[in-house]
Amino acid sequence: GGGGAGGGGAPQQQRARPVIFPEIPREKFEFLPPMQRQTLARQMHNQKNIQNVNPAVVNAGRQAMELSLRLLAHKLVLRPRGPASFSVSQVLKMAWGIFQQAIGDGQLRLGTGVTSAHLTSVSLKQVIRDHANAGSDWPLVHEDRGLEGSQLAARLAGDLICELFPFIDMAKEAELLPPVLLPLILLVDNFEKNSWPAPMEIVTDTEHVHPAASFDLP
Repeated sequence: GGGGAGGGGAPQQQRARPVIFPEIPREKFEFLPPMQRQTLARQMHNQKNIQNVNPAVVNAGRQAMELSLRLLAHKLVLRPRGPASFSVSQVLKMAWGIFQQAIGDGQLRLGTGVTSAHLTSVSLKQVIRDHANAGSDWPLVHEDRGLEGSQLAARLAGDLICELFPFIDMAKEAELLPPVLLPLILLVDNFEKNSWPAPMEIVTDTEHVHPAASFDLP
C-alpha cells in the first residue's frame, strides 16, 4: 500500500470528511447517567442508519467534527510552519493524553451544567469563526488508512465520550450529532475559557510508527 504518500494535493472540497465510529465497552456504557446514555444510544443508532438522517444535518455534523479535530491539532501539536496533515487517531491520541494531563494538573475545570445547546451554538460557532479568520493555517485531518489506526481512533473516541458525556446536559437535538463531537467541543470550550496547554510533538509518519509511540508526554 504505497499510495498514501502523494495524496495530499486534492482540493479540500473533494476530500471525504472523517467519520468516527466509537468503540464503547458495555460496562462503560451502562455506567453513564441515564440521560447521557440515551443520547449516546440514539447517536450511535443514527450513525449506523445514516441514510435516515437529513443529509444536511449529517454533513454539518461531520464538518463540525473535522473543524474541531483540526483546531485541536492546530493548538496542541508542536510542528514546523507550513502545511501539515494528521490522522484522526493521532489527533485523538494527543487530545486524550492532554486531557489526562490537564485533569492531573487541575487545568480542566469541568463542572456539570454545560449544555449541548451551548456547545453547538456558542462554542462551535466560535470554532467556525476562528476557521473563517485563520483556518488556512490549521492542519488537515484524514481518516486512518490502516486497521490498527482505525481501531485506535474508535477506542480513543469511546474513552473521550465516556469521560466527558457526564458533564454535558443533553438536549433532544444532540441525538443527531456524531457521538464524539460534543466531547471534542467541550475540550475546546474548556481550553478557550481557561488556557490552552503547551503544544506537544507528534510523529507524523503514521505508516511506519506503532500507535503507542505516536507521541510522548514530556
